[in-house]
Amino acid sequence: MASLIIFSLAIFLGGLVLRRILITLVPVEKRHQVPRPSLVPNWIPFLGSALSLAKGDDFWTKTLQAYGPVFRILAMGEVRTFVISPSLISHVYRNSKSFSGRLMTTTFMTRIYGISHEATHSAIVGEQMIDAHYRDLQNHTVYETISKYADQLEIGLRSCLDEMGDMNGEREVDLGEELFDIIYTASTKAFFSPSFPSHATIKPFLAFDQVVPILALGSLPNILRRPAIRQRENLKDRVEDWLATVTHEDLETMFVGERDTLETAKSEGWSVRDRVALVLGELWALEANAPYAAIWTIVEILRRPKLLAEIREEVVTAISTQVPPTLSTLLHLPQSQLLTTLPLINAAIQETLRFHTASFSLRVVENDLTLPLPNGARVALIVGEEVVVATRQCQIDPASAWGDDAAVWDGKRFLRTEKERGSMTPFGGGTTIVSSFSSPPLGDLAVSNSDRTTDEAFC
Repeated sequence: MASLIIFSLAIFLGGLVLRRILITLVPVEKRHQVPRPSLVPNWIPFLGSALSLAKGDDFWTKTLQAYGPVFRILAMGEVRTFVISPSLISHVYRNSKSFSGRLMTTTFMTRIYGISHEATHSAIVGEQMIDAHYRDLQNHTVYETISKYADQLEIGLRSCLDEMGDMNGEREVDLGEELFDIIYTASTKAFFSPSFPSHATIKPFLAFDQVVPILALGSLPNILRRPAIRQRENLKDRVEDWLATVTHEDLETMFVGERDTLETAKSEGWSVRDRVALVLGELWALEANAPYAAIWTIVEILRRPKLLAEIREEVVTAISTQVPPTLSTLLHLPQSQLLTTLPLINAAIQETLRFHTASFSLRVVENDLTLPLPNGARVALIVGEEVVVATRQCQIDPASAWGDDAAVWDGKRFLRTEKERGSMTPFGGGTTIVSSFSSPPLGDLAVSNSDRTTDEAFC
């Protein structure tokens, strides 16, 4: 029996080795005489390079060196083309007719948020919802919501500091958890209305956030997706309970883009569950990245006492110039004024986005095309192919315009000119992830003032 098991295992491993060799020896695939992007070799069918992807920066560095800035990866049954080059990333974003983000948006609405296929593919999704919502998210339309966020953030920070004062240093506080709770509560109540059940949804949201990668895998068998779906539906249950109690007054305090989206969906006959899923999509967009950018910014600053002292001095000076000279006045300054009032904080936030952000954006190829590579060669992409834009590697590569210290967090890097320090390639090709002071770090950092200790200032 033991020998049979060993023999079977040997056959299995031999098959994997043979498969790996064959993948390596397969001639380069071509399309109209133009080579296709290389498929990164892998050992296990379906799983592919999924385990290697978990290695993070090391995997991307080695793959970039071996296959250049465009290559294909099989992971969890799906083959996607990855683009890792500033010029190619710009090319993909500029050519929106050939590289569409709309199809991925509607696909994820179904896969991740659980909106019905009928609702997702209705005409209003593209013509009214998505386009109108993007317009509503422009800076001049979100200022009122940012001001409400500052109000809620101030409440949360003061409550945190008062609670810590009552503890007299008798117990430790988890910095990450405390900050996430403050940011989550402030942003959800500012965006959805003060009636939003932030406390009741925070744990279900974190559980949902953990399973989003599983929900995004369309090729994964349903039986393997069920636990993830249960986590999503649990969060939607909490949101549905709240939505059923929303009053006219609540709607008046909701972000105008979200209110319009929900009212449009209701007028078109969308089910309650589909409307709840719309809220879920906004909730994930709000909380999946920005709070962690705030937390990482603070962690990096706390690791550097000299920088912390300089930032405290910057904030104290800025507060002293306000009328009245309070933290609240500073928090409510227009975004453009904050950029010039607190340049060091802004630089630290931007550096965190450069160094710690590892988001991917997806596009679908709308027609057969050839993609020009930096070395003058070309690769062929085919209609329906999913292209993943991976920006992080461009921003931490010592060989890039960021220089030899690209792999090091430098809080003052963005005080230098773009020519001196490199060009940022944010998520979305613009500023759609978090941009400077529309993101939470401002409130968390600016709480520092002259009569508080370092620990108090940063909760």
